[in-house]
Amino acid sequence: MNEQTQTLVKELAAQFGTTAEHLWGVLVKQALLTGIGNSFAFCALLVIALSGFVYIKVNTVEFDKKGDTEGFYFLWGLMAFIAAIIMLKLGKEAVTCFINPEYWALQQLLQ
Repeated sequence: MNEQTQTLVKELAAQFGTTAEHLWGVLVKQALLTGIGNSFAFCALLVIALSGFVYIKVNTVEFDKKGDTEGFYFLWGLMAFIAAIIMLKLGKEAVTCFINPEYWALQQLLQ
């Protein structure tokens, strides 16, 4: 850690009435828990997205017969796009938490 980060950790530790080493250790442990939570959220969102695509694949014939496919496909495409953006953010943070928890803890301190 550089001096600015050490100063910030010491100030936070003083506010919480603990030592800087203890506070840093807690933040590093929290990184792993955040990574696990983000991994579960990523997997849940992936299952929902895949279920939606399977639903579309199975019901495409019925929607084609009714002739109302444009709005349906646009809605699912929009939802897939939003889900992909959220999954990228969750995945990036989960990987950061697992590979380099100190970097995640530093990011949390600087925010």
